[in-house]
Amino acid sequence: MYRLSHNLANVGTPVNVGIRFVGPLWRTVAKNGQWGILRGSRPHGAHPVGLASGGMTVRDLSDIQEKINGGERLSFADGVRLYESDDIHTLGDMANRVRERLHGRTAYYNVNRHINYSNYCVLRCKFCAFYEPYRQKGSGVFFDMSGRQSPNQDEASKKTPDPLNGPLNGHPLNGDSEGYELGVGDVVARAREAYQRGATEVHIVGGLHPILPFSYYTDMCSGIREACPKIHIKAFTAIEIIHFTRITKPRMTITEVLTALRESGMGSMPGGGAEIFDDRVHDEAFKSKVGEAEWFEVHRKAHELGIPTNATMLYGHVETRAERITHLIKLREHQDESVAARKARFNCVIPLSFVPDGSAMSELRGPTGLEDLKTLAITRLMLDNVPHVKAFW
Repeated sequence: MYRLSHNLANVGTPVNVGIRFVGPLWRTVAKNGQWGILRGSRPHGAHPVGLASGGMTVRDLSDIQEKINGGERLSFADGVRLYESDDIHTLGDMANRVRERLHGRTAYYNVNRHINYSNYCVLRCKFCAFYEPYRQKGSGVFFDMSGRQSPNQDEASKKTPDPLNGPLNGHPLNGDSEGYELGVGDVVARAREAYQRGATEVHIVGGLHPILPFSYYTDMCSGIREACPKIHIKAFTAIEIIHFTRITKPRMTITEVLTALRESGMGSMPGGGAEIFDDRVHDEAFKSKVGEAEWFEVHRKAHELGIPTNATMLYGHVETRAERITHLIKLREHQDESVAARKARFNCVIPLSFVPDGSAMSELRGPTGLEDLKTLAITRLMLDNVPHVKAFW
């Protein structure tokens, strides 16, 4: 699949699009409180993230407008007020003003292809509809969310085919599910096809596979680099990087893993795995995954090495609006440190709208289209030190 990625400037191409943030789509969704395009409903549950106090409230934003006009940083309280306001046109206009201050009338995009090398994963995040449990074919060995070796894993690993030669030999717990693994050759072939059709970037992520060796990932990058010399390789979330440190023998540090991947051709990292930086949300929605300290440590090491990265925020599940603002402020504080003292920094932030279908949280309804637009605008307003905010496809 190919797409245009606005505001992703790792290898981005500027285009003078001449469009404003407050456009027909924005007005259509906001008009009279109707959802219209991007129709959705308010999430429900113990920790609602939809409309505050049973409905959106009108708040005067003139003081926040003055801050924006003066280039002053917004506070936590400002961010919460922006979510509570129903003045969607003013909110969008302020966000567009910040965008134009940074980039004029120019938007950025590149042509890329997403490649997911496997959906087998040792984690069991409640919001995820992507993962498949894994066991070694014919061994009867199952891998749980800890990712630890079972008594028979060593013997099973010895029988694993060379990933360079094609798909491996795993299969999901239930035989009719759709688990898969791509060999290095398959990944390289997909990257080559995209490159030949004009792609400037490949975006590579996957589940935390319990069997694949670290060499699989370095061979993947070097194979793409050889086949597609000028393509940008954006690969592996912070969660995957930590997984790689755990599967290497002897174990490698985060810095060693990142260095090996960069030497193999990786140019930058995506921002997945951040979710929401809050202990309550972590324990409720993705308890088995490493938390914010580990996520930030990977990005800190990457920035120290000069590897640019992105960041994300997964919203619309069990978090509150206040917790979203806290998340954005933590990203902003990290960016301050990287800008001041490190070789690289966050290139863009992507707010990811939660899609409940197929997940263990499918009873939730996800955010509304209006909430999506509002979150994009607030992300742009709160993150004054991040160059780009991307609307994900």
